[in-house]
Amino acid sequence: MARFTRREFLRGLGTAGLGFLLTSCMPRPESKVQTTSTVGPIASQPIRTSTAPSAEIVPTSTASEGSSSPEATSSPRPVHREPTPVPAGRAYLAVVRGASPEEITRRAIAAIGGIERFVKKGDNVIIKPNICNANYGPEYASTTNPQVVAELVRLCLGAGAKRVRVMDFPFSGSAQAAYARSGIGEAVKAAGGVMEVMSPAKFVKVRIPEGVDLKEWSFYRPVLEADVLID
Repeated sequence: MARFTRREFLRGLGTAGLGFLLTSCMPRPESKVQTTSTVGPIASQPIRTSTAPSAEIVPTSTASEGSSSPEATSSPRPVHREPTPVPAGRAYLAVVRGASPEEITRRAIAAIGGIERFVKKGDNVIIKPNICNANYGPEYASTTNPQVVAELVRLCLGAGAKRVRVMDFPFSGSAQAAYARSGIGEAVKAAGGVMEVMSPAKFVKVRIPEGVDLKEWSFYRPVLEADVLID
């Protein structure tokens, strides 16, 4: 199976402007919950529907489930979605400290306008945390905190999302093993979300308009078709 590094994958996502970056850090145990927000224009957000095409899918060879190459036959290009305009004075970045991963996640999202700012009723949502290896459990913090991911799932479903899927492409071990070892698989299912194993057959090559270092890249098609991507 053709592979690429996490750095390359994230750089490709950033180049195409696909997602909203959400970073969460564990606080000091003795600290109380504190919230800091920054007001200003947001550079990248979950994406909403528009009719203008942004990236062109390059025709590739046919691939089936279990294919050894992350490419698939070209089909109609995904619909481009424009970021939701940011109201004047709205915060675009929040830092929250506290002992509860669920609570600091809720407070951080509330500080930037609430999950409803990004997720609408009926939306198809994909959450892409770091589930990068099957080597260590959540106590080692080598993957995203499972409680943070589960809380994001609950918030999206609470906002009316039709479907919330969680996925990653581990560089060490199988996806199934990484989902289980990280604790994210169990936490997401308990929260009402769905874990998806990313199939190589669902990758499509996409030309990146005005790309500098990257002119085209293989993207996971369901990500391109989702209403909201939380990366």
